[in-house]
Amino acid sequence: DLSFDNAGPADLVHAFTPREGVRRITQSISARHRCPWVVHLEDHEQVIASDALGGLDYASLAALPATHLDRLIGQSLMHPVRGAQFIHGAGGISALIEPLLTYRPAHVPAQVFWPGYDEAYLRIDEDRLSARQRLGLSGGPTWITYTGNVHRSNLVEFRSLLLAVGLLRRRGRAVRLLRTGQDHVDMSWAERAGLLEGVTQLGFQPRARMPDLLA
Repeated sequence: DLSFDNAGPADLVHAFTPREGVRRITQSISARHRCPWVVHLEDHEQVIASDALGGLDYASLAALPATHLDRLIGQSLMHPVRGAQFIHGAGGISALIEPLLTYRPAHVPAQVFWPGYDEAYLRIDEDRLSARQRLGLSGGPTWITYTGNVHRSNLVEFRSLLLAVGLLRRRGRAVRLLRTGQDHVDMSWAERAGLLEGVTQLGFQPRARMPDLLA
């Protein structure tokens, strides 16, 4: 349960994504505290859901029986029925870029804004060596960093990155790929091809480590 210093209820819930797991929690809190919610859009959720389900047309998913649709969507995708209702009932929408407001209901106010900038990133160039030491990385290889998850919508681009690193290593370059995040697709093909030999996977990392990882 939520608690605040003033012992009062929440005034507003800002849901960082309309995906099903977040939607359920948000609407539960909103009902309990009798407060509105705002939905943040950062990805093209319809495309991500369609890709994750093997290219199924997102618009046609709504016609599936509810129990079957719930199993398909799970917690990590936007539900074509409940997700749309969630956005329709929002007190407002925030979005990373203007095109994400394509599906915004006319009655819901919206604001596009740039993400905040952390001054820690200004020190990246001058902090490279000490950052490697803090992360326990050797100073020899050239490190290429990918900070993010891998899923069906970006698998083609990530495959290109793995192939490029593998090609450089075959040509004798001391290169390694430093990764964070999680895999939401089968990556056994990369292991069979020997492409993971040049990868150091750190898994999910807290935001505070991002400046060091990028340095």
